[in-house]
Amino acid sequence: MIKLSDRLQSIAEEINTKTMADIGTDHGFLPLYLYENSICDKVIMTDVSKGSLLKCEENCKKYYPQKIFDLRLGSGLDVISPKEVEIVVMAGIGAVLTASLLAKDIEKSKGFTLILQPRRHEEKLRQWLDENGFEILKDKLVKERNLYCQVMVVRYNPSYKPLHYDYMFPDSIKDSPLKDEYLDYWMIKCKRNLNSAKKGSNTLDILKWEGYIKRIEELRNEA
Repeated sequence: MIKLSDRLQSIAEEINTKTMADIGTDHGFLPLYLYENSICDKVIMTDVSKGSLLKCEENCKKYYPQKIFDLRLGSGLDVISPKEVEIVVMAGIGAVLTASLLAKDIEKSKGFTLILQPRRHEEKLRQWLDENGFEILKDKLVKERNLYCQVMVVRYNPSYKPLHYDYMFPDSIKDSPLKDEYLDYWMIKCKRNLNSAKKGSNTLDILKWEGYIKRIEELRNEA
């Protein structure tokens, strides 16, 4: 029986369709879990790394030796046909890379429900989504060991009005049970970066980190 990490489990909880593709699947645990629990009949596992896809293939044979799974070597959505699956997962990939993979064939990207969990610089992905008409339908903060992960369920919406909100600290944080510790984590980080910026007399960075600290204080005081 496959047991997922808290991060992958939070993603699995958002999948209620019969078809999905896992981009950058690595070990393949998420799609194998979805198949094992009869959540998805069709799972496609892709990775740009031959080594990662080999690990995935080994796990497929280990858990289901009689089943032939659909494994594809390639980058992003290049190896997925338009509307071939209902949900596409991109988890553990850098935010800038995630945005570039979606932008490479944006019309194809518009045809899927996307579950995105960027590895870092989430604010850059949020801004790209906002500016390109992709609406965040659900937004979750998940902790895995000492890392905070943001899981977003996203769908293109032609009538979506860009929010241009605070991409670094979105309002969704207010509803998370992890709000206080997440803000504490970022307050320490921002103060450290602010001190470094002051030592280097970097005015733009000073203003940036001061702005983030002010936003954190505002969120702390909001119910």
